Amino acid sequence: MKSMTGFGRADRTGPELSVAVEIRSVNHRYLDLQIRLPEPWRCTEPAIRSLLGERLARGRIDLAVEVRDGRAGAVRAHLDERLVQDLVDRAAEIAGGGGQAPIGLRDLIALPGVVRLESSRGGGSDAEAEAMILELSGQALAELERARELEGGILRASLGGALSRLDEKLTRVRELREPARGELLDRHRRRILELLGGVDVELDEARLAQEAAILAERSDFEEELERLGGHLERFRDALDAEGAVGKRLDFLAQEIHRELNTLGVKCRDGRIAALVIEAKLECDRLREQLLNVE
Repeated sequence: MKSMTGFGRADRTGPELSVAVEIRSVNHRYLDLQIRLPEPWRCTEPAIRSLLGERLARGRIDLAVEVRDGRAGAVRAHLDERLVQDLVDRAAEIAGGGGQAPIGLRDLIALPGVVRLESSRGGGSDAEAEAMILELSGQALAELERARELEGGILRASLGGALSRLDEKLTRVRELREPARGELLDRHRRRILELLGGVDVELDEARLAQEAAILAERSDFEEELERLGGHLERFRDALDAEGAVGKRLDFLAQEIHRELNTLGVKCRDGRIAALVIEAKLECDRLREQLLNVE
């Protein structure tokens, strides 16, 4: 089991070329990749996306690359003069035609496409920097995976404990089910006598038993207990499964919560109702922790 939270970093510093890669992840329903690269090395983004997609299944992933290239002529700024002139002309038109353009150098530089950073060697990013970026991205990703696995182990233990407590409460519910059915007949008899108000009437025991049986059938939750047992078993199996299991566990937790709701509506015994409430609290703890499972 892996968590969706983690951090990884890898860097290498040379006499002229230095590269640092940082990667962070938090929980997310799907795999959301956010990659920030300096302009001259944007060409490495597809390879980085492929690397992350192969080894991560869920989470919001933020990867940032910092490159310091001090080699002579390594990177230069390219100004799109035609675009700048067009922007200035448009701004002047908006200002009222012929007036001074209400736009400054800082505004122009901030606009997309006005300034591009290019490598002077071959018109693009050079092979040495590309290779270093990809290698360090792999190292940072490996560190992130170790962090996610470490926290995943902690989550696994916590989920297993909550599951055991939930199972104990349902075991107690099963033990109380039959005594509760027997007590239902006694409560039914007392209620009838209360309604009669002390009138001396001979009760039809057969009819009374039949009515109690109908009432017990309506309030029986054996099917819910059976389905809950199956969900808990599948949940326990998923805890030990390989790969991304978060979505499967989340679905099972929803099913467990649904069955507990139905059981709570059906039960007429105060002791069982209290146990169901406690079981629902444990289920809520499960669902909260599952938000961070890959």
